[in-house]
Amino acid sequence: MISLEALYVFCRFSHFVVVMLMFGLSLFTVMLTSGHFSRLMGERLRVGILISTVLALITSLVWFVAQAGLMGDGWQDIYVPDIWLAVLGTSFGQVWQWQLLVAIFAVGGLFLSNTKVRNLLLLSCAVILLSSHAFIGHAAMYEGNIGLLLQANQVVHLLSVGYWFGGLWPFLLCLQFLRLKKAPEANLYRDSTYLINNTHGINSAYGINGTHAGGIDSSKNIAAGLYAESMAAMRKFSLYGHFAVFLVIVTGIVSSVILIPGWPVFNRAISEYQSMLWLKIVLVTGMVLLALINRYILVPKLKQKGCYQLLIINIWLEIILGTSALLCVAIFATQPPA
Repeated sequence: MISLEALYVFCRFSHFVVVMLMFGLSLFTVMLTSGHFSRLMGERLRVGILISTVLALITSLVWFVAQAGLMGDGWQDIYVPDIWLAVLGTSFGQVWQWQLLVAIFAVGGLFLSNTKVRNLLLLSCAVILLSSHAFIGHAAMYEGNIGLLLQANQVVHLLSVGYWFGGLWPFLLCLQFLRLKKAPEANLYRDSTYLINNTHGINSAYGINGTHAGGIDSSKNIAAGLYAESMAAMRKFSLYGHFAVFLVIVTGIVSSVILIPGWPVFNRAISEYQSMLWLKIVLVTGMVLLALINRYILVPKLKQKGCYQLLIINIWLEIILGTSALLCVAIFATQPPA
């Protein structure tokens, strides 16, 4: 049987992943796209937003009961209401009760019929869900001005990571739209017809009337329109991504310096906490290098043979490294910083 500690770590990891996906997916549709393309992205990302939102609620609940078991005597106490009340009375519980309420509210927001309002609501909920982690755990260790600085720093860190990691998934979708422009005519007609028939309003968005709307010529118009709007969204993501990556690095250093006095330390054996922290730093460094290669080497040469495929591979590598970094955080966040 899995240990309660292992469940707790896995739950923390899963929660961070799904909330950052919820944040990144909804932010992309609300802030980085506009008009008909925003609606198209919303349609294509709807399932991902739904799954991440529901899982955000589930992982919040599991995190709470796992915390109850850790505060009590193990598995037998995760269902005891008195233990739940005791957890709610702690500083963690006072924050987590709002986490649960916001997660429930977000799931309710999935039933809104207006896509724009729904995504804006989910984005707001994701901001709160992410930011609330700055008020529990290591970030809540200090009081006074240092405590406020650490918490504010952690809010910026979490939202910056959420933008970077969560935005990589819709960025991949934009890359798929770029492929339409270079597709052979038969595939171009097939793919654009699929978009016409499965996304309300795309015909009028690109000046097309009718279901098949003139065959290949109309398909080329759709492909050209999607290419231009995808590139615009990707440029916005990249522009703001520079600031997000910078903030991730700076706020990460600030947190480490505050939590570990004298950090970095090289003249003595390091703790398990610091070992996982350094592993996270290596993983994030790899993400930064991949992001720089993507932005300044591959994207300018996107029309050259092989660059498109290599860009997709690098994005997936960024996602893998980011997921691994979040796992490191889930592990060392359960240990005392030293």
